[in-house]
Amino acid sequence: MTPKKILVVTSWFPSEAEPGLGSFVLDQVAVLREHGFEVEVLKVYIRGNFFSQWGWAKKNEVVTYHGIKVYDVSLKPLLPGLRTWTLFKLNRFAAEVLESHVKDVELIHSHAVFQAGWVAKFLSKQFAIPWVHSEHASQLVYGIDSLSLADKARAFSVLDSAEALIFVSVFQKQKVSEYFSLKPDKAKVIPNMLSPLFANSTLCRDKRYTALTIQSWVEVKQPHLLLEAWSLFVQINPDARLLWVGSGPLKAKLISEIKDTSLFKSIDFVDYASRQEVMDYLNQACFYISSSASETFGIAIMESLSQGLPVVAINNGSVEEILIEPHGIITENDANSLFEGILEMSSTWENYSAAALRIDILKRYGSDAILQMWVKEYQNLIP
Repeated sequence: MTPKKILVVTSWFPSEAEPGLGSFVLDQVAVLREHGFEVEVLKVYIRGNFFSQWGWAKKNEVVTYHGIKVYDVSLKPLLPGLRTWTLFKLNRFAAEVLESHVKDVELIHSHAVFQAGWVAKFLSKQFAIPWVHSEHASQLVYGIDSLSLADKARAFSVLDSAEALIFVSVFQKQKVSEYFSLKPDKAKVIPNMLSPLFANSTLCRDKRYTALTIQSWVEVKQPHLLLEAWSLFVQINPDARLLWVGSGPLKAKLISEIKDTSLFKSIDFVDYASRQEVMDYLNQACFYISSSASETFGIAIMESLSQGLPVVAINNGSVEEILIEPHGIITENDANSLFEGILEMSSTWENYSAAALRIDILKRYGSDAILQMWVKEYQNLIP
């Protein structure tokens, strides 16, 4: 049976102050609502730390965002180091909100173990509501060793307990299932959905930039490697321009090392971009570059292809699931190989059919295709 009312539990959801936070969850909720589902959102998270505010600061606000009712539930820890106790209190706090305000929920769909999945597990058991969990956290793919034993235990508990478990790529499913020894038939793969914003835009060939990259300045994204590859490229093509959208802890240091060089002058740096700005930037570039060593899914690659941009990307596991032939170039994980891919793409990008790239992405990741997969999982849980 198809559920009529769904509660989406997430730690990331947009607000007026942070419109880019958890936009993929907003897309899911909006599409479900457009197809007749009643959906409300429980945004639940630990806020700040002990040193930023004394006492146990609860927050429970009901807001409306894009016509969607959102229960914004959070608290700050009472004392440093008491994470288990904080999570216990967060569970209880969320249950109070659900019992008092949210009525007739037939299904819970949570996103990411920390902290939404943990809370959803508690709510599902407390109120006997069927529960679907989608796992997005890249930390479970490439940062698992940095987690505490307690967090690893919580992650396993959520993944093992969910009545329906969804990963966003085959690569992610294999890595996480292997680490936690999940049963082979425990999880399904349902990719991230392409936002309708990108599905309905006008394709543009008015190009200001040679290439675009949208990625954070953190180790796993390998910004140093992209800088090295781009440096080799601009030695051959001194008029080339790269637009780099992203921020992170490595940015200031790496930029300071190339200041006053031709490499620096060939790149425009942008810290943050809204969804609309991302789409505008995609329309200004000839092709997209990804230097990431590991990706849970690769939303930026999917969005680039949807705007007709071919992609040059390092082989990082999940990229092969999106970047099928003939959508771009997959390189080895080194600067010379990435440079060679960029060099080849710079002379061949016009050979790619922008319309064909979009058609394929819509077929595989458009809202109609992904919605059918979600609804099938929902129906399997409702008697």
